This record gives sequence, structure tokens and C-alpha cells, in this order.
Amino acid sequence: MYHSFEEMPVWQKSLELSSKVFELTISLPRSEDYGLTSQIRRSSNSISGNIAEAFGRMALRIRKTFMFLQEDRQTKLKVIYFMVLLLGILMKILANQY
Repeated sequence: MYHSFEEMPVWQKSLELSSKVFELTISLPRSEDYGLTSQIRRSSNSISGNIAEAFGRMALRIRKTFMFLQEDRQTKLKVIYFMVLLLGILMKILANQY
């Protein structure tokens, strides 16, 4: 059993994910700073925060629920990632047309 959330490998991985997401989103267009970029960063950052919050709760059942919700967040982040890929592809197509 872990004594703090910092000891949990899943929490450590979530910090790595947030760091990588931040690095990757730096190259997104400035026009997306308050849209897609912000949404991607908030989504990835909330995973580690929610894991820490769940750890602070006493009931194991509640912890399991929070961990399940984090899987949903990761799924949402994947969808956003695919949107970014599509956006990049569309931008290249438009650039070639003009």
C-alpha cells in the first residue's frame, strides 16, 4: 500500500504525460492558445490532480471510481490528439492549395 500519491507509478506517469503534452503543444498555432491548446493542457494536467485527490479520500471504492474517471480523461486526450493530427493535415492541404 502506498503512503502518499507521489509513490504511485500511475501518478508519476501522469506527470510525465503532462510534461510531454506541454512540449508537444508548444508548436500548435498561436490562434489555438485559448482553444485547443488550452483544452489539451488542462485535460492532461487534471489527470495527476485527480489521482492525488482520489488518494486523499479514505474509501477504497471512491478511489476506484476516480481511477476509472482518469481512464475517461485519457480517452478524451486521445480524441483531442487525433483532432490535432487532423488539423495539421488540413493545414498542409490548405497550404498546398494556395
